[in-house]
Amino acid sequence: MQKLDFFSTLVLLLFSIYVAVASFSFGVGSLGKPGPGFFPLGGAIIVGVNALFVLSRALSKTDSKRAVEAEKTRWWKVAAVLGSIVLFGILMDTVGFFLCTFLMIVFFIRIIMSQGWPKTILVALCSSIGCYIIFDLLLNAQLPRGFLTF
Repeated sequence: MQKLDFFSTLVLLLFSIYVAVASFSFGVGSLGKPGPGFFPLGGAIIVGVNALFVLSRALSKTDSKRAVEAEKTRWWKVAAVLGSIVLFGILMDTVGFFLCTFLMIVFFIRIIMSQGWPKTILVALCSSIGCYIIFDLLLNAQLPRGFLTF
């Protein structure tokens, strides 16, 4: 498992370096006036930093216990997450973006991550309100309201 992590992460790190270097040929610009290469450069930096983190974990010997635990993936959780995303897309028009987002995050945190109810409700409510503020108020995206008309 560590050998696979090492090689796959090394490929990802090399790809992020390539994208970062290639983004300069498009012109990065500045924060106030970003060029076409600004977004690819930012993405490459984020992917590269994450790849370095995973690469350092793959090189450490103490991570072998986590590698064994990772082999025991609970496939029902993967199927449940994929199913909930499909259900989110189906129900969003009728139920509405805010309530669908709230319920999906409750499902993820309570069922998939097995957290307590206070933490689940708090995180789901803050996430739903945050998404509503970002997409509806700041970006003026037309989100489905469903039966909620606020």
